[in-house]
Formats: sequence, structure tokens, C-alpha cells
Amino acid sequence: MCVGNLEGATVGSSEITLTPGKIKGGNHIADTQTAGSVGLLMQISLPCALFAQGPSELCLKGGTNAEMAPQIDYTLKVFKPIAERFGVQFDCDLKMRGYYPKGGGEVVLKVNPVKELSPVNMTERGNITKIYGRAFVAGVLPFKLIIFMALANGTSRMRTGPITLHTQTAIHVAEQLTNAKFVIRKAEDEHANNDTYIIECQGVGATNPNL
Repeated sequence: MCVGNLEGATVGSSEITLTPGKIKGGNHIADTQTAGSVGLLMQISLPCALFAQGPSELCLKGGTNAEMAPQIDYTLKVFKPIAERFGVQFDCDLKMRGYYPKGGGEVVLKVNPVKELSPVNMTERGNITKIYGRAFVAGVLPFKLIIFMALANGTSRMRTGPITLHTQTAIHVAEQLTNAKFVIRKAEDEHANNDTYIIECQGVGATNPNL
């Protein structure tokens, strides 16, 4: 996607170096050839596609419903509507589900580039408009949104539960890559408990030079 140069990507390697170039749109295929998570492929490719020179179509193959990884249903029902608040616009077509150990799932993502991402404020509860049942792994959303908070033009705030190691790692990596600044503080309103936190980020305001 970025016409980069990758060094050290071998089995047993303890260090890799990626030298990126310009992010290109167009058609891209990523195939884990296992039940490796399609959701994680999406997580690393979507932010890049947003700042590409043109529209992107990403064909992602692997596990759509693998253990210990974001489920494709969670991506569509929970992550996508929240990402749209940042100004992210993408279509996700689930062609085939893939499960452990064979994988074989396929998702096609169509992404339009953006000029910049908008900050979000998700500290207040919204109004309940519908209730239906579906089980998802808790604690996934915060770490998926960290990179978008870091790239946005302005201050984003997100209310969350316990700060997981995934979220801490995502914050550390985002700060190293973008120089965005994150602050985590305990929520102190009437609805908060001992495990309620506010994650705040002053985004770097990344812009797409192609738009």
C-alpha cells in the first residue's frame, strides 16, 4: 500500500524495519493463508487507506471469526458506526466467513480517502433507540480507536472501562508514530465506578496531501 521497503521480516527475527513511501490507492490483497484475523488486517490497513492518493479496495483473507481477535460482526455492528464519527467512510462486504484452523474467510473493504479526521467526544451516554442481543468480547473498541484519535485534527475524548494492556500498547505505539499526546484519568461523574476512565488525546491533525 505504501510502496515501502521491509527488512528483517523472517521467522525468528527480533527486529524489523519498514521504510514507507507514498500511500497508494487501488486494489490490494492481503491473505494470511491461515485463520489469522481479518479484523487485525483491517485495523492496520484502514488508517493507511484513508490517506491514500485515491479510493482503495482491500481484499482481506483469513479468519473472520477467530478466537482472541476482533470478530467481523463486531467490526460491522460496533466499530464501523463509531469510526464514521471521525469522518471515516468505508463499505465492508463479507464474502465468506473463516474459522480456526483453516481460515478461508474473505472480506472486501472499499475505502474513500479523507482530507483529515474529525475529533470525537464520547464521554456521555446516548439515548437508547433499540435493544437486541449479540455477544462480543469486551474491551476491544478502545484500542481500535486509538490511532484515529491520534490522527484527528483536535482533541478527542472517550469514556471506557478498565484500561487493558492492548489499549496501553496502542497508545504507546500511536504516540511513537505520530507524536500525539494521550492522557488517561479516572471519570468522576455520578455514573462512574472504580473502573471508569476517560482517555483524552490531542491529535496531530494529519492531512492528506493528495486532496
